[in-house]
Amino acid sequence: MNSAPGNPPRTVRKPRVADGSMRFGIFWPYHRSPVPSQLLLQRNPSALDLDAHIALARSVEAAGVDFALIADGYARGSDAASEVEFQDPRTHAVLWPLPIFMNTRTLGVISTIHTSYVHPTQTARFSGYLDYLSGGRWGWNIVNGFRDEEAGLFGVKQKIVGETFYDFADEYLGVVEQLWKGERFAHHGQWFDVEGVLSGPHPGGRPLLVSASVSPRGQRFAATHCDYLFTVVIGEDSWPKLRADLAAHADEAGRERPPEVIVIGDLLVREKPGEARAEYDLIMSTRHEAAQKIWSAAKSKIHRGNEKQAEPLELVGTTREVADTILRLRERVGLSGVMFRMPLWHASEGERIGPVLDILEREGVWTRPEHRGFSW
Repeated sequence: MNSAPGNPPRTVRKPRVADGSMRFGIFWPYHRSPVPSQLLLQRNPSALDLDAHIALARSVEAAGVDFALIADGYARGSDAASEVEFQDPRTHAVLWPLPIFMNTRTLGVISTIHTSYVHPTQTARFSGYLDYLSGGRWGWNIVNGFRDEEAGLFGVKQKIVGETFYDFADEYLGVVEQLWKGERFAHHGQWFDVEGVLSGPHPGGRPLLVSASVSPRGQRFAATHCDYLFTVVIGEDSWPKLRADLAAHADEAGRERPPEVIVIGDLLVREKPGEARAEYDLIMSTRHEAAQKIWSAAKSKIHRGNEKQAEPLELVGTTREVADTILRLRERVGLSGVMFRMPLWHASEGERIGPVLDILEREGVWTRPEHRGFSW
């Protein structure tokens, strides 16, 4: 939305620019805590505390964070998980960005929308409004969906499985992109029959598209369509292959460049040496045993039995220690960016990001958003 003539814009459209500068985001707190923890039940705000979300959004925007990604799901977690408000209640990835957009000016928000459960016409419609209401600060995290409990809520009797999931997603995204044009078209494909003209508003430009996948087929999907690929894989032995595979897939798809790889990392910063590590270890030691067991089994299914691969990078320490860890990975593997997962997510925790980014700016690996047009 535009401001009145003569006034500065209330919001800033975010272009996608590949300029070599690192990008940083927040894995947004979409439920009480990122792990099922008795301690975090007491220390974190409720997932539905709107004031806490707005305060966090303002603090991370001021620090220089580029985006927030809101995950989503429809079915509640296990009974054990609900005891510590893990996955229940949770924010809605399409609706929750609206108050964040209304209370920030440059922060991007990426919504998770499942191809398995939401018709492409609905996704195209949501996209147009979120792009319009944010002034061009919205992106889409393309997720297929994997939980049997969610399939049951939608009456899906036979889920698409394996590599076919991404064939389905290819067609789904193609329909959405046609609908975004606001022109009459007809599509008769393997899974969808769609024809007509979608009413506006339509996105003012192609929204940022992101995905996360560990499978070769999922990575090919990301390389063909997406701007970012999110991953927890950071092993120096696997990084060159991941980059080479993405580049090859992007070239095959006729894209100028592959998606940037953004690593997910737990962030806890304290000023005294050892303080953050002690606090982080305490948090992890208070995980609800039964809930953690069920959640670990779900992650193991996604990562094909290699649960360790699903553990995020630990950015735990003093401001200097956290910055040095990022700088080391930047030098060794060419790290493009990090999406911070925050075990504690009060606004004061978001404020601790700023000094880390200040160091990265001085080291020449990060440029402040205002100096690069607030680009993604």
